Amino acid sequence: MKKFIVLTISLLLLSIHGLNAQEDPTSKPAYRFFNEYGLFAGRASFGIAGIFVNGVEIDQTHFVGIGTGYDVGLLEGQGIPLFLNYRYFFDKGYKIKPFMNMALGTRWASWKEYQVFRDEDGHYYTEPFCRYKREGLGIYSTFGVGFTLKAFSFTTSIYYRARPEVKVSPDQVIDGMRHCTGMEIKVGFSL
Repeated sequence: MKKFIVLTISLLLLSIHGLNAQEDPTSKPAYRFFNEYGLFAGRASFGIAGIFVNGVEIDQTHFVGIGTGYDVGLLEGQGIPLFLNYRYFFDKGYKIKPFMNMALGTRWASWKEYQVFRDEDGHYYTEPFCRYKREGLGIYSTFGVGFTLKAFSFTTSIYYRARPEVKVSPDQVIDGMRHCTGMEIKVGFSL
């Protein structure tokens, strides 16, 4: 499955690059920066996020960059993503430029949660009965569409995030991943 996805993305990028290479062979790469903030929601969770992407724009249609950011959500906890970002601009010479956005990378999650329970008499246990440890490297990915109007940018996308989750209680330790999917809407600016 992974080979199929990598092959499909490679074929898509090469075919788009081949078609655009015939149009203007003299264009030069230019630096571009995206700064976007927004809300995300999905699977009984919601939160806020901000991303910062620095990269190179080629032929005014392709953008490849490295991004980082910060997000915090109800189920996802707080995290710092580090990802590769590809954007394809459908530039037809108009002021509004629609684009397609893909990002894939890793996400450092940092969140601990303790649950303290009471006994039958209403007294709290002195030690946490059950502890969730939700920190470590996970997965960050997003696929969406948007548009730019001069320096303003708007993006709506679907996302998939995963983070480690370890449940520790007196009688068991459960290791696993928490998977979160949903939609996000971001607005920002680009330079």
